[in-house]
Amino acid sequence: MPKSYNTMSYVRTVKDNIFRMYCSTRNLWPVWFYYLNNEPRRLWNQEKKETDSLVGKIVADLARDGIAVTSVAELFPGINFADLQSFTTEAVAHPRIQEEITSHNRMIDDRIASGGVRKGSKKYLKDFIVEPYGSTGNDTIPDISNPFIRASLDERALRIAGGYMGLAPKLRGFSLRVTLPVPAGATEYFSQRWHRDPEDKKMLKIFIYMTDVLKPDEGPFIYIKGSQPGGRFGRVFPQAPPAAMYPIAGAVEKVIPSSVIQTCTAPAGTVIFADTSGLHKGGYTTSRPRLMYTGTYYSQASLAKHRLIVRDDITKLSRLARYALEQ
Repeated sequence: MPKSYNTMSYVRTVKDNIFRMYCSTRNLWPVWFYYLNNEPRRLWNQEKKETDSLVGKIVADLARDGIAVTSVAELFPGINFADLQSFTTEAVAHPRIQEEITSHNRMIDDRIASGGVRKGSKKYLKDFIVEPYGSTGNDTIPDISNPFIRASLDERALRIAGGYMGLAPKLRGFSLRVTLPVPAGATEYFSQRWHRDPEDKKMLKIFIYMTDVLKPDEGPFIYIKGSQPGGRFGRVFPQAPPAAMYPIAGAVEKVIPSSVIQTCTAPAGTVIFADTSGLHKGGYTTSRPRLMYTGTYYSQASLAKHRLIVRDDITKLSRLARYALEQ
């Protein structure tokens, strides 16, 4: 093997190790909370106020378990679930999205036929997901009056995120996704496996079921209660930033009691808040497509830099909502 190749490989390994040490240092609580998040922590202390009973209960559930469940009707009285459904139906019916669904179904068939091995192409990355609306490939929020964006910027949602993290949150991402079914018995793939997200020490995602997820074969979100930072299982297969932590198959079940595994089977309109730095998985559906919206709240210190672009006037939004959108 050429000497120059060995040298390059060594330098790359050293750089990777240094970056991992940097990420680990950022995640130390005093560094993350008091230094890197000093500004949003101060803003939260200025803006926080006595919360209503529902917000208080959800924050308490998150602090204890890392997950809390409610509904659109209960949490967002000013948002009509029918509006969310109408937007979802129109977005999914778009010809481009229908073509993507057809293409992704072929990818799934190819992956299963090859024994579940990715064929060296990024096209197989999460082939079971199609995004009709979201920030994965487009960092611009097209319309802050969109009902999903309104939900993500709702004062209650922001106070839940702020109350849990102890600081003013940033809205980092939004995504309406179609999760496609795979054949029964197919190997769990990527986020269908147990994992911890790496982007922040503490984070919060809001999930809204847009279809019924009433059975285990319909792709429910699954979470290990107490696996969030500071929880009973917070150090079981801990975060390993900058990469996501994916324990080997079967390892989690050997050390985690089944009594703390929460499988969120629930009807359309269900809202789930979860700290996805905790152990979770989902989207393994073998019966029919699952539609779900996800809004992501990170801190200012997140490794995933806040870069959502807003072209609308945000001056009339609340201070917390403006901060959530500001660069």
